[in-house]
Parts: sequence; C-alpha cells; structure tokens
Amino acid sequence: MQRQRFEYSTSYFPLAYEAVREGMLFFKGPPMPTNPLTADFVQASQYQDHMQAMGAEGWELVGVQPALRATVVPAKKAEGQIVSYPTTSGYFFFWKRIVLAREEH
Repeated sequence: MQRQRFEYSTSYFPLAYEAVREGMLFFKGPPMPTNPLTADFVQASQYQDHMQAMGAEGWELVGVQPALRATVVPAKKAEGQIVSYPTTSGYFFFWKRIVLAREEH
C-alpha cells in the first residue's frame, strides 16, 4: 500500500520599480522607487517560463508571499523628519508536489 507525502520548493522573483526624482534643478533629491513595474514582472519570459516549468514537473503553487523592505526618504533640512515606508522587493512562491512512497511496516 502506498501513502501520499509531499515535497516542497520555494522560488523568488524580484520586483523592479520606476525611480522618480523630486525637486527642481540642483535641489533634486535622490531617485526614489515609487511605481512598481508590475506589467514587466508578470509578462517577463523568465517568470512565465518558470511557472510553466514548475507546472510541467507536477508542482502546485500553494502560496505567494511578498518580501518587504523599508524605503527611507531623506529629510529635507526644513522638515527635520525621516519618512520610511514598506515597498515590496519581490515575491516568494511556495510549491508542493506529491511524492509516492511505500508504507513501511
């Protein structure tokens, strides 16, 4: 008699951002990541190929988790505050597939 057991795998895909500079002329701040390039992420051949390959090998996608990082906005001298906010740096994909094993007595 055989029983079901599973094996697991994890994949990670980074998410790129469009960097925008604020300010005027010489008073511009550093480029800050503001807009995620989600269309590039979903339509990327590397991402699509990986999803297809995992499915073809019998892996089932069971979960997706964003990986967050803190983005810090430097304070302007007049403001005196530092602002930080979370941005998604990428996504972890969690997979499982069935492995058939013989039951031991």
